[in-house]
Amino acid sequence: MYILNYSIICILFVFCQQVQQIVGISRASNELISSPIMLTVNENKIIQHNELPEVTNEVSVSLWLNIKMRDISWSCVFHKGGQDLVRTPSLWLTPAKSAPHVRFSLNDNSNAGIDSVGSGLLLNKWYHLAYTLSDPEKRSDFYIDGKWVGFQSIQPTEQIVFNDAPLYIGNDTFYNGITGLIRYVVIIKLTEL
Repeated sequence: MYILNYSIICILFVFCQQVQQIVGISRASNELISSPIMLTVNENKIIQHNELPEVTNEVSVSLWLNIKMRDISWSCVFHKGGQDLVRTPSLWLTPAKSAPHVRFSLNDNSNAGIDSVGSGLLLNKWYHLAYTLSDPEKRSDFYIDGKWVGFQSIQPTEQIVFNDAPLYIGNDTFYNGITGLIRYVVIIKLTEL
């Protein structure tokens, strides 16, 4: 079922992008990075909140990642938030093994999410990573190369806390960034699908 949901999201994303092109809506509003960019631990790309699609209760982030070197500490892939524990949405890689670590903030837990997915990403290999977060559905899902690999349920009394801080891709001023290539970073407002 979850692979079907992932496939539907991908098909709807492509369909929405084609509709946007036909009616003249810029695709750039959702696609933040098109061509591969190389990042090192101290580099980042910062996208201001007003340059991002407006998100109030659901979001999906999709990207391609190719790590070139592991770090002995946490590595930030992306983090939307101006403070360490403002984390909606965020993705880090764990120390040493580079396992994806999906995070977001709730009204009663600023560090919620899906802990360490899998045994780690291999070096010099492209991975497609997709992260969905929905307050109405009360869940977060994470996919690697189209395979559903993790989820986190959110209690009915909890609410996801979205924020108006910048999106950091790579180093976020609190944690080192990844050393590697990143491309096709796309944010989709799920209510647009």
